[in-house]
Amino acid sequence: MASQATQFTYPRLSPTPFTIVPSIIPVFHLDPILSMVTVLILALITFITEWLPVDLTAMGVAIALILLGLVTPDEGISGFGNSATITVLAMFILSAGIVRTGAVQTIRNILFNWGGNSVTRQILTMGMIVGPITALINNTAVVGFFLPIVEDWFDTLSAKATEIPDSARQLTR
Repeated sequence: MASQATQFTYPRLSPTPFTIVPSIIPVFHLDPILSMVTVLILALITFITEWLPVDLTAMGVAIALILLGLVTPDEGISGFGNSATITVLAMFILSAGIVRTGAVQTIRNILFNWGGNSVTRQILTMGMIVGPITALINNTAVVGFFLPIVEDWFDTLSAKATEIPDSARQLTR
């Protein structure tokens, strides 16, 4: 008996894009490519103009893609299970906690005392402190820790991002 080869077929999305909330949203038959391009263009415009906060825009894009049937709900929320997403979230939490406890003030005072008001000296001081730390812990955590210090440094020196040489930006990479 010869075995018959079965052909694998990919699961198709439902013919109607609004299967999640059919009683609320009317059923439209939209072209998936046109829908995706529309969401992409709206997302880019909103990200660039910051008409809405960036986090709200990102969530809106995920929700729009799910409601339009372009991704499944599992695919739409799968990014939240990614370790990189959790790491970035932890970085912001760490940064806020360090600022609120005042732990950042010690490092800030060292940087300001050693670096003075010179951008070059501040960069060298930052490199001497940040360099050894990045050898021991994740760079994302280092960025989370030093971000409030650098923001305070910019405010104190009234420095603009264009005044900082590219070599200084490479310190945390």
